[in-house]
Amino acid sequence: MAKNTTNSYRTTQDNKNALTKLHGSVSAGTEKAVESYIQLRPRIMIELKGFFTKAELSLIIDAYNGTIFDPRMAGNNNVLTASIEDAITFDNIAEKWEVEPPILFEKIAQLNATQTYFLLEEIDRFWNNKNAYGAPNPNLDIFLKEFSI
Repeated sequence: MAKNTTNSYRTTQDNKNALTKLHGSVSAGTEKAVESYIQLRPRIMIELKGFFTKAELSLIIDAYNGTIFDPRMAGNNNVLTASIEDAITFDNIAEKWEVEPPILFEKIAQLNATQTYFLLEEIDRFWNNKNAYGAPNPNLDIFLKEFSI
């Protein structure tokens, strides 16, 4: 087991209160949250692998170009659908990526909150994390390989 280290971070008072209520202290709650995230993320990524076609993923990524990741909204597949509907309407991305919106929306409706969250977080990493996919000019092929069978 790895040795524990001390870290500091910034968070809201609401988050501190929630961590304390759930786990007795901010420190214990933060440790539990981080450990849970690290264990849960790879499992969810496996669930998402092969769920969408490359074209569907490309459309979703395109729809989220320039958006701000909000963890409070990221687990809501209705928000994901609405964002994609807007991009289809205003940017014609369904034609660009040759995707049938009803099929895509049916798939999105099947996602649970955790799957939706991690999908959107990964898209945020795509656009904003240099270490993930090479932002500010991310590599779409690498992203698609992560999600393809």
